[in-house]
Amino acid sequence: MNGRVGYVIQCLESFNFLYMDEDGAVNYTPFLKLAGTTPTYESAFELAADFLHDSFAICTVWVPEKK
Repeated sequence: MNGRVGYVIQCLESFNFLYMDEDGAVNYTPFLKLAGTTPTYESAFELAADFLHDSFAICTVWVPEKK
């Protein structure tokens, strides 16, 4: 199965996940399937620190290749 590792950010206050929309703005979704991923832990940490400050979790996920 081809794919890559990605990192998902979850707000620990609302339990929503972060994602980037088409315009590049950061938004929230309650659905893990719609959550955005970052390619590195460092980029996930920076994004979470910028938007959520200190109440977040970063999870590692497998992102399969789209067919």
